[in-house]
Amino acid sequence: MFRLTLFLLLATALPGLAATNGRPSVPATATITNTPATNRAATNAQATNRSPAGGASVPKKADLEYWQETMLYGTEQQKESVLKAMQTVRIRQVDEILLEALASEPEGPIQLKLVQMLYDRKIPGALGPLVRTLTNAREADTIGPAIAALARFKDAAILPHIVQHLTNETLAVQQAAVRAIGEIGDQGPAKRLLEMLDSLPAASELRYDLVNALGQMKYGPAFESLRTIALNSGNPRYLRAFAITALGSIGNRKIVPDFIKLLGEEKVPDIKVRIIAALGEMPGSESVNAIRLAMNDGDERIRATAVKAAAGSKDKAFVRPLLYKFRYDSEARVMLAAAEALQELGHSELPALILAKFETTRDVNVMSRFIAILKKCPPQKQAISMLRKKQKENQYSKVKDEIEDLLTAWGDASKAGKAAAEKKDKPATGATEKKPAETPEKKPGEGKDASRWGDRIYLTE
Repeated sequence: MFRLTLFLLLATALPGLAATNGRPSVPATATITNTPATNRAATNAQATNRSPAGGASVPKKADLEYWQETMLYGTEQQKESVLKAMQTVRIRQVDEILLEALASEPEGPIQLKLVQMLYDRKIPGALGPLVRTLTNAREADTIGPAIAALARFKDAAILPHIVQHLTNETLAVQQAAVRAIGEIGDQGPAKRLLEMLDSLPAASELRYDLVNALGQMKYGPAFESLRTIALNSGNPRYLRAFAITALGSIGNRKIVPDFIKLLGEEKVPDIKVRIIAALGEMPGSESVNAIRLAMNDGDERIRATAVKAAAGSKDKAFVRPLLYKFRYDSEARVMLAAAEALQELGHSELPALILAKFETTRDVNVMSRFIAILKKCPPQKQAISMLRKKQKENQYSKVKDEIEDLLTAWGDASKAGKAAAEKKDKPATGATEKKPAETPEKKPGEGKDASRWGDRIYLTE
C-alpha cells in the first residue's frame, strides 16, 4: 500500500505533469463552501492571469489569499485543488503558504502532499517544519516522505532524527532512512550501516541501499565487505553492480587488479559497464589500458561508458582514441560521448570538427547535443552563416530555438530573437511578482522505482 500510494503521489506531484492538470485558482472573495461548480469555473477563469502562450499562471493577490485561507480552513477536496494550482508556481508567497499549511495540517493525505511539494522545492525554511512533521508522524506513509525531504538539505544535524528509523518495522521506511543517510554524506552513522550490511541475510533488499549509502559516504572501512559482494558471481547482478560503483567511489586502488581480471572474465554487460566506470575514478596505467581496450568493445554501451570514463580520468593520452571514436564510430551515442569527452579534456580543434558534422547531420538529437557542447566552447564566428542556414531549413522548433540561443550567446542575436527575449522579460499585466524560470529536478532512478522514497543509483546504459 505504501509503494502504491507514493507511486501515485509522485505521478501527480512532478511539476512537468502537474502543469496540465492544475485547476485555476479562486479569488479570496469567493465563497469557500456551497459554491456551484459552474460559478466556480467562471470565477476561476477570471482570477487566473494566464499568458497568451499558455505558460504557467501568475497569481494575483486574490489568488494567494484564497489559497492561504483554503489550506487553513478548506475541505480536503478544496485543498487538493489548491495544491494542484500551486504546484507550478515558484514564488516566495506560495512557499510561505505551504509552510504555514504543514504546521497546522494533521497527518493524512494532504500533509503527505505538502511534504512532497516541499521535497520538490527544497525551501530553506522547511527544515524545522519537516523535522516536526517527522517527529510527530506515526504512519509509514508520512515518515518515509518526510525523511526523503529532509535528506535534500544535506544537514548532518538532522541525522539523529533519521537514524532512529533504521530499526523501523517497515522496510520502506528503513530504506528511506538509509538512502537519506547516504545522500547527506556524513560518515557519522557509517559504521552502523556497515554492521547492518554484514549482519543481514543475503536476500535482504535493504542490502542494496546499504551498499549505495556506504559508497556515497566514501566509507573506506567498507572496502572488504564491498569487495566480497562485487566479486562473488553468486550474488544478484544488481547488488554486485552497486558494490562495484561503491568501490569506485571509495577509490581504493587495491581493487584495480580484481576489476581488470573480472573485466576479462565477466559475461554480463551491465557488470562490465560498472567496472569500466569505476576504473575511470581510479586513474593509473592499468586503468588507462583497460579503458582504452573497452573503447573498442563490440557492445556500444561498453564503448560509450569507456569514453565517459576516459573523460573523467582527465588523461590527455585519451585524446587520439577519442578523436577516432568521434570521427568513425557508427553509433551516435558513442560519437556524442566522445565529443563531450573531448570538450572536457579541452581539445582545441573540437568546435571545427563538430561544426563540420553539424552541417551534414539531420538527426535532431545529434544537433541538440552538438549545440550544448558548442555553448561551452569559444564563439566560432566563421560558422554563423552556416548555423543561420541550418536554422532556417530546420523544421523542428526546438532546434531552431537552441541555435538562436547559441548565436545569441555568441553575440549574434536575430531581430526575432531579440524581440522574443524582450517579450519574455516584460512582466505580465497585473503580475505581482515575476515567476522565476523553473527547472524541475531529476532524481537518480526516477521513473524506474518511483514507488520508493529516496534515491538509489540504478544501472544505466
